Amino acid sequence: MMDARMVVFFCTVLSSSAAELVKILTATEGGNITIPHAVSNSGLLTFGPNLIARVTNKEIKVEDIYKDRLIWDQNTGLFTLTGLQRNDSGDYAISTSSVYRLTVYGTVPTPAVVSLNVSAESCTLQCSVDNAEDTTLSWHKDEETLNQTSSALSLLLTVNKKDFSSSYRCVAANPAENKTRAVDKTLCPELSKPQRHNIIGIVVPILSVLIIILFIAFIIKRKCPQTHENKRRTTQAQGSENTEVHYTEIGESSSPDSSATDGSSHLKTVYDKLEFHRMQAVHTAPNDNI
Repeated sequence: MMDARMVVFFCTVLSSSAAELVKILTATEGGNITIPHAVSNSGLLTFGPNLIARVTNKEIKVEDIYKDRLIWDQNTGLFTLTGLQRNDSGDYAISTSSVYRLTVYGTVPTPAVVSLNVSAESCTLQCSVDNAEDTTLSWHKDEETLNQTSSALSLLLTVNKKDFSSSYRCVAANPAENKTRAVDKTLCPELSKPQRHNIIGIVVPILSVLIIILFIAFIIKRKCPQTHENKRRTTQAQGSENTEVHYTEIGESSSPDSSATDGSSHLKTVYDKLEFHRMQAVHTAPNDNI
């Protein structure tokens, strides 16, 4: 009785220890996986109960079924299994000291996003994939996860107009990989249009500023009418200063006045002549004495 209990005890301890040593690996169908345990000189690689490779003195021997798919890097000592298939899922052990549980998943399809219902206030979006096996769908707003579903073909999201400026994306994922589809703003054209009150809120301040500027300009013009007139007169005066006036000397001439009745012969007729020249040399008329 005691021996049976001891056997059960040791079996339980060994099972628990083995479970703690199992490390989880995930990969995608058609991809590669590298087992992160190095075999530097000698060691075994098994898949379940089957031996698939043996390393002895840095020489590797691979079973025929894995010969074209299993690579051993002599420098790093790591095994890499290529061209993964779904039936490659299982437990891999290296020299029975480390166990790695590999799960090979199908490739994740890129999700498609369409709009189902668009109004002036909201837009309903649908994210879907063709193959939902082991695939989850989730909606994200900026860095926030909004909702998520597992193994579903589609997932809906309603976006309100006030939140439409944020960035939205749908993510399809399995434990091995994920693919993302961003929401194109053109899917919800009604939400992309600016609201009427927003337009009024932009136009009214601009018109107010223009009216104030025009009013100030009008007041300045009314209060300072003489400023422009004085400036005009000053300009004309400056132009007049550039005009030169030249004078000729006054000449004298005398002749007997036949009509004189007082008998004076010394009366003279005095004349003068003013000449105006612009930018010309000055000429002096000679004095004629009669």
